[in-house]
Amino acid sequence: MPRQLTRFLAGLALVLAGCSATVGASDAPQPSTTQAGSALASTSTVRTAAPHFPASATAKLRTPTTPPTTVASTTTPENVEVELRTLAKSSLASRLEISAALWIDGVGEVWSHNPETELFPASNQKLITAAGALQILGPHHRFTTQIRSDGHTLYFVAGGDPTFSGTELIEIARQTAEAIAPIRTLNEVVIDADRYDPATMAPGWQDWQMPTYTGPLSAFTLDDNRWTKSNSFIANPALGNGKRFVEALGHVGVSVVQPPRIGLAPEAMPTIVLHNSAPVSDLVRTMMLTSDNQNAEALLREIDAVDGGTGSTADGLQKIRADLATIGVPVDGQLGDGSGLSRSNRRSARQWIEFLIAVRDAPWFGAFHDNLPVAGRSGTLTGRLTGPATEGNVRAKTGTIIGGRSLSGYFTTPDGRDAAFSITINGDESHAALPLVDDLVVEMISVVPASPS
Repeated sequence: MPRQLTRFLAGLALVLAGCSATVGASDAPQPSTTQAGSALASTSTVRTAAPHFPASATAKLRTPTTPPTTVASTTTPENVEVELRTLAKSSLASRLEISAALWIDGVGEVWSHNPETELFPASNQKLITAAGALQILGPHHRFTTQIRSDGHTLYFVAGGDPTFSGTELIEIARQTAEAIAPIRTLNEVVIDADRYDPATMAPGWQDWQMPTYTGPLSAFTLDDNRWTKSNSFIANPALGNGKRFVEALGHVGVSVVQPPRIGLAPEAMPTIVLHNSAPVSDLVRTMMLTSDNQNAEALLREIDAVDGGTGSTADGLQKIRADLATIGVPVDGQLGDGSGLSRSNRRSARQWIEFLIAVRDAPWFGAFHDNLPVAGRSGTLTGRLTGPATEGNVRAKTGTIIGGRSLSGYFTTPDGRDAAFSITINGDESHAALPLVDDLVVEMISVVPASPS
């Protein structure tokens, strides 16, 4: 192993030494609780043997749409050690728990720290949701909203569209009025939200997260289901959205005698209005770039629904795990939801690395890779990692939640090799750990190991 890499890794271990403090389990700025049994021995390792991962996983990454900035490494061992000693002095690091790993094509896993420690990954969970959506739903799948009618009763059949807006609701009301003309008075409007199960929260969510970070779950989503904070709406969003549809009908001259209710639309009843969402490829892109929680949860439940399931979170996750396994992509760890809000999600850095490497062989990897935020240029990485070695080079999914930060993805080393990395930090003070995450990525890029002889 080159002297520079050896000294770099030894120094990097100092940065992370002692980072096995208990993990804060609260996701709110309220009195926090600690996670029992989370204190693990801190271990940093260097792997010099053959790659830990299968040979098929060493295929080259798809060439980025924008070529990464490539610079020669000018970091000397002495400079690396000085920088790492500065980081090691941070009292913050000693109060956090960190699981991290770095893999470089042709070499293998060259460095890791607590690589088997499963931590909650925040929005890195969306990487799994994206892979599952592209694999199972396909990039061209769309969510469909239908209006059915027997002349006196309208049935609003919600199709799970997470992007459905108030503007689209008014347009559907207008089209409905045209379709039922000359009728201008209806007996009732029935809301059919049966495509997904009635649960409004995923396992591991906390009540206060709605609507601050996401709206309540429902097959009938309108304006992210965050247009009101009323308790009655959070308990039954489909009915609340149904009331808005009745109001929209009133604006176009159609009155309804009875208040809206929840029910099932007869299968044989004719559809008079049909509305399709943007394709899954667009929804995945928005989810990856902006970390959209509503998109993530809808994609996950749709994965279960298209296969004849009840549209549940738990079954969608199991179908992702099973389907990706058929193409050699492991989804290990604990699964709670599609967005990363759940405290039931747990995954280690090594599990993330194995996933990131294996997914490169998937036929849809181009869409997966190209939709990741680009350092300094797009999505949630705009304004981050803007140095010459990282801007335009690092493509990764960010993760931020009260009690956790994460960053997992890919970059190209200065000598042109593909690399995959994962960093997850948990702890009550993780909100202050963003500079630590970014500094670790910069240090990872700064050293180029030699290929094994």
